Amino acid sequence: MANQNGKPTKEEIERLLQIASKKLGITPEKLKTTLSDKKATQDLLGRLGGEKAKQALHDPQALNDLVKNNPQAKKFYDDLTGGGKNG
Repeated sequence: MANQNGKPTKEEIERLLQIASKKLGITPEKLKTTLSDKKATQDLLGRLGGEKAKQALHDPQALNDLVKNNPQAKKFYDDLTGGGKNG
């Protein structure tokens, strides 16, 4: 559950890193390092979803469209969020 500010807890973030790193085939530490570096994050997103993924960093609607229109991205998002399991 998120904390009182609506932000994910440290445990939730660690769990997401575990799930995402497993899906990406890298260690959680490598993913955390990558996400801490803006250029490395953009490079990773470019490999995963091209220019649309990079645009999604700045535009929530673009992220929604990317996930909705890309079966792999939708599955990855659902896996990360537990979507589709309760409804």
